[in-house]
Amino acid sequence: MVSSNKKHFTIASDSIYAPSNGVPLTLDIELVPQPAPKVAWYENVTFFVAAIGLIGVLCTVWLGWWRMKKELSQALTLAKDARDYSRGQAEEDRKLAMDQANAERKHSADEAHRERIATARRIVYLDATKEVVKAHAIIGRLTQKTLTEIGSDNGLNDLSAAVAKVTILGGMNTILKSREVLNLINLTYLKALALTAPMQLTKDEISTMTSQREAASTNAENIQKKFKDLTRDGNYSQEASELAEESRILHARAVEYADAVVTLHEKFNEKHYEYIDFILNEFREIQKATDELIIMIRSELELETDTDALFQSTQNMYELAKRAAADLRDNVERLVKDY
Repeated sequence: MVSSNKKHFTIASDSIYAPSNGVPLTLDIELVPQPAPKVAWYENVTFFVAAIGLIGVLCTVWLGWWRMKKELSQALTLAKDARDYSRGQAEEDRKLAMDQANAERKHSADEAHRERIATARRIVYLDATKEVVKAHAIIGRLTQKTLTEIGSDNGLNDLSAAVAKVTILGGMNTILKSREVLNLINLTYLKALALTAPMQLTKDEISTMTSQREAASTNAENIQKKFKDLTRDGNYSQEASELAEESRILHARAVEYADAVVTLHEKFNEKHYEYIDFILNEFREIQKATDELIIMIRSELELETDTDALFQSTQNMYELAKRAAADLRDNVERLVKDY
């Protein structure tokens, strides 16, 4: 029989018997294992294995903790960086949005300002252009006015006021060119006044001579009527002779006045032709400067302009005006000859 710690054996001996009954003796032998020897801890392999395993477990746990801490730290750092980035990005987005909003507001304000300036300039430029055209007409009609009418006229005051407005609102090139046009027109106006003054005097002489001729003709007709009344019966008295002589003198004087009127008209026509030639030459220079002003104005208003076509149109107008002036002179001379 064997137990976990002890083993029992039964041995039957042939020569050993019990003395009392002669029954063989039974010997019970108990085998007890030798106690394990005491081993020092440093010699115990199991301890070392367990220790190594424990150390491995501890290392594994520490490495896991360290890795987790590192990952958490990295995650926190990434989260912080992400928050900082998001905060910075949001701040940049807000700043960009504010800058864009400010830029848009400034752009809108600038556009509105430019639009107001452009609108005001359009009005001022149109007014200046209108006054330039009026100035041409004023200079062209000087020969049709008397010296009294010219003296009471405003002249080129409206043009000066229009150019002053251009000086306030226009671009610098436009300002300078508008002043150049104003100076050219003013000089032409003064020269035209110098030419029209003798013409006005001639017109006054024509008017005076015409009035004297008409008065002489009227007096001659009245005297001729009296003369006919006196000589109706065929008798010629001293009074009738005196009336006839006076009538003859008045008729001669009327003819003299009429001849003077014709001569004055010829003189006036010659001066008028000179005036027309002067106006054409002066207006050619004025129109050239005006065309340059128009180009600058259209450029400021962002309007496309065919410069060559504009200059060619001005040249064509000048040629047509010269031809018309020449035709007018020929027609007037022909009428005078026929008369």
